[in-house]
Amino acid sequence: AVIGWSWFNPSTTAFRIDYSLQDFELSGQDEMLNPRFFGVDNQKQRYTITAEAAMRSAAGNEQVFLIKPGADMTIEGGDWLALNADQGVYDRYTKTLTLSGAVSLYADNGFEMHTDKAQVDLGNGVIESTSAVRGQGPWGLLNANGFKYAHKGDIMHFYGRPTLILYPDPAGSAP
Repeated sequence: AVIGWSWFNPSTTAFRIDYSLQDFELSGQDEMLNPRFFGVDNQKQRYTITAEAAMRSAAGNEQVFLIKPGADMTIEGGDWLALNADQGVYDRYTKTLTLSGAVSLYADNGFEMHTDKAQVDLGNGVIESTSAVRGQGPWGLLNANGFKYAHKGDIMHFYGRPTLILYPDPAGSAP
């Protein structure tokens, strides 16, 4: 009887979970709010993909359309890269992520780059863009017409006559 009484007369101090779809229009497709996808690349390094919202492809394939996606990738030695964009498409079968609209890449060493589009091969740990890129870090500023990063070997290539402005060494210990 006590359990029944507490069910039908909840107290004001009771814990309650509720949801709200305020300002969110349903399109009729399969949709999810705040999705998370976890995986590992070919080198057994972990990655996580998150978004504000996700919609499955109408074709029923493994592609998921993402609104405000973010990706976190660990690389050798415990370092990490984080990417975010306005929108993206994640293909769970091919382990690829296509990002567009204000794409930003951040590294744990203080380096960051910004571009309009990027293709991420999560399985092989490769990030590439053929759009103009602006970068900055503790060492200076960079502008290029594109880039390709492979975390195997930790190599970054820049395309189209990149320009680099180096900051002077603040400690005065230049080699």
